[in-house]
Amino acid sequence: MSEAVRWEPDILWQFVFAPREQEPLDLLYAAIAAVRRMPGHWLDRLVSPAGATRYAARRVLAMLPRGRKFYPGWRAAVDGLLASVFH
Repeated sequence: MSEAVRWEPDILWQFVFAPREQEPLDLLYAAIAAVRRMPGHWLDRLVSPAGATRYAARRVLAMLPRGRKFYPGWRAAVDGLLASVFH
């Protein structure tokens, strides 16, 4: 992720995780930390509410496969985590 942004810092990035099974949330926390370490983007400053940082220029998404069952609590945790950080 960091290398992609380093090569193309001005474009909008969506990093999509497509887990086949429930992965530890640590994976998403690590991806969020990687985004936070990247140089700032003007779009993030534009859309963030005062006193907070929400990311729109570089986002992490989770795409769950159809037909697979995931524990509802895990899905809710993933949705809540990503929604709290990214636009």
